[in-house]
Amino acid sequence: MPISTKIKTVYSAVVILIQIYFVYAATLYVDVHSPAILIVIAAAAASAAATLFYVFVLANKDEVGGYNADFVLDERRRIG
Repeated sequence: MPISTKIKTVYSAVVILIQIYFVYAATLYVDVHSPAILIVIAAAAASAAATLFYVFVLANKDEVGGYNADFVLDERRRIG
């Protein structure tokens, strides 16, 4: 059963909030005015973008009954 877009949106929002918290937590160890904070922000942005890409694009192929036609066809043959 495919996962609905609402659930994907809620999951993505939680992931982005966690990324924001991680950037906030990094300010305890990295000075906000130093160039190193840009690396922290870039890593958080890359991680959030990769999560969104996986959830909305790649995860469709992993779901039973999703868009992976070969897998669905193999399951139909196996079940009969």
